[in-house]
Amino acid sequence: EKNTPFIITNWETAELIKYASNAFLATKISFINELAKLADKVRADIKTISHAMGLDSRIGNKFLNAGIGYGGSCFPKDVKALIKQFENNNIEPILIKATDIVNEEQIKWFFEKIKNYYGDLSGKIFAVLGLAFKPNTDDLRESRAIKLIDMLLESGAIVKGFDYVEKARENAANMYKLDKSKAFYGYNLYVFDDLYETVKDVDG
Repeated sequence: EKNTPFIITNWETAELIKYASNAFLATKISFINELAKLADKVRADIKTISHAMGLDSRIGNKFLNAGIGYGGSCFPKDVKALIKQFENNNIEPILIKATDIVNEEQIKWFFEKIKNYYGDLSGKIFAVLGLAFKPNTDDLRESRAIKLIDMLLESGAIVKGFDYVEKARENAANMYKLDKSKAFYGYNLYVFDDLYETVKDVDG
């Protein structure tokens, strides 16, 4: 009824189709994220670059938003699984491994930008808007926002977190074992139910 195409194939091909699709999308994300570093240095606008690239029908505009890396339950796992498949078959996974490396380094690059701008982060207050690995979900698995929160907390910063999805906020509170009955949550971390309360009186 929906004209959904079916591919009939063996299980090895089916497995590689799944890994290849997710790894390709992850590669698009890592590509634009790496390009963002260069754009930052030469004062180019990465959003305009991404938009212009997306107008090319051969490239498309999906998964070309620069950020602090991909997360979730599929991309990190499938990229690493594909790397392992290559290595198990004595093939060097140059491109796929680069995708993984860029993703791991992106959050560190962004954190360095924060440190370079603010200097000593101890006692500084930061709002982190979006806790899940992507919008409109409560899934915190491999969330770059959570990794960023951890890095900020380790540097002595105070973090105020918010997500539009209530369950994502609850999951974050549970992850850090925060007691919502108290005004102050442990680890210098607060999770707020109100966006404006989150951004009020922050340094960044």
